[in-house]
Amino acid sequence: MTPELIAFLRGRISIDGLTERIELPQSLRQQIDMLWHSSVADIKRGIVQEHGGLLVLDPQDRLQLVNIVSGDAFRLQLCFERHEDYVGTFHTHPNLYGMVIAFSTADFADAVNAGEMLSLLQSGPEIYALFRSENTPAYVDGVELARYTLMSRNFYVDSGFSIEDAIYQTNVELCIELRLAFYSGFSGRALERIVRP
Repeated sequence: MTPELIAFLRGRISIDGLTERIELPQSLRQQIDMLWHSSVADIKRGIVQEHGGLLVLDPQDRLQLVNIVSGDAFRLQLCFERHEDYVGTFHTHPNLYGMVIAFSTADFADAVNAGEMLSLLQSGPEIYALFRSENTPAYVDGVELARYTLMSRNFYVDSGFSIEDAIYQTNVELCIELRLAFYSGFSGRALERIVRP
């Protein structure tokens, strides 16, 4: 795992200290990839399920996924039993049509309002990450955020973008607006910074 990531999650450096590329620990990458495959295990039968859990940084500075749960095709109720070393959440975004879907409006609102330092998402082979900055608001109104997101996404779709690309571009806009760092990459590879707050 990138040493700067540990230092950031421990509060020893600001968001500016995060590097352009971030390596997730191998054990975490394997775990989230396994959860992705569980999410789409029954796709041929028309069934997909979100899977996810809480991200904690243990006393030995290992980023781990705990309290793993599954939901339905569209939502997941994470078990927020507070852990002393809680830093954020991970979940999957399966889709029956094989689309790669980045963070939803609810994901942004939940991440900001829960005070997450790190939010991870896997959809297909792609992994997305949000990192909170010192300038990220403490609270966002989910309804207002949904209105903004719908207008933005529709603008991109009307401009000829695919729904996947429209959602991705809206993620970029929301990260700029909410002062979040945004990283993405493929499973098994380093995540690359897309937005620096």
